[in-house]
Amino acid sequence: MAKKKKPRITRPPDPDDDWNDPEPDPDEAIALADEIIELITNASGDVWEVAYAYFERVRESSKGIKATVTRTREVTKNQLEALRGWRRGVGKWVERK
Repeated sequence: MAKKKKPRITRPPDPDDDWNDPEPDPDEAIALADEIIELITNASGDVWEVAYAYFERVRESSKGIKATVTRTREVTKNQLEALRGWRRGVGKWVERK
């Protein structure tokens, strides 16, 4: 007598899965990098004194991502998330003044 196969259980897709996310937009990444660089450049001297190392690191990283995205016209999800996080972080420092 042959064994009966267990019925296959299917689940609806998880909305948090990456395959549901739209492709990252290179234009958004370039715009975010430009905005971050502009915010840092226009920050007051008081903020620069306190957050100099952070600003320098973020500015150089943003320039690097922007150069890569401009050259390849592709952006990864992690690069875009990093830019969004840096934008929030720089915005908080600039608003403190």
